[in-house]
Amino acid sequence: MFQFHNTDLKQAVSIVITDYDFIPESVRCHTVFQMLEKEEHFLFNDLMEIHVLNLERLPADEEFKMVSEKNPMIHEAYCKLQVMSEDEANRMIYEARLKAQRDDYSRMNGALRKGREQGREQGLEEGREQGLEEGREQGRKEGREEIARNALAKGLSPDVIREITGLDIEAIRNIGQ
Repeated sequence: MFQFHNTDLKQAVSIVITDYDFIPESVRCHTVFQMLEKEEHFLFNDLMEIHVLNLERLPADEEFKMVSEKNPMIHEAYCKLQVMSEDEANRMIYEARLKAQRDDYSRMNGALRKGREQGREQGLEEGREQGLEEGREQGRKEGREEIARNALAKGLSPDVIREITGLDIEAIRNIGQ
């Protein structure tokens, strides 16, 4: 039988560096997330972490450096960010990529809004059509019932009224009561 040990797994760490308020519940520039059991709040394991660095909250480069020194993976991300910041060509590539991401996001949001609006308009039109059809059917039913009521008042038999209106005998008897 296969036996599994935690030592067989490597730690997985995600680092999210953001320039907007990604975690509004925290005022810190660096937050760390791990999985906890929902009711008893114990740690699932120490193999998964998500680090979020909010650049908007960093008062100075020194604090980011201080945070990065506590964690080797964050330090590596910090070093890469430093290299990117110093090289004009890399910064331009980064800014172009960031602009492309924002443009994509804007296009997707625009398409989503347009799709919702079209769907809403189509739904309203279909609803109107369905409402009109239901209204017509209700009017036809009421017309048949009125004919049946008049025919009963003239003394016609329920069988003859059924042939004229298409209503079933039970409905005709209910109208007559």
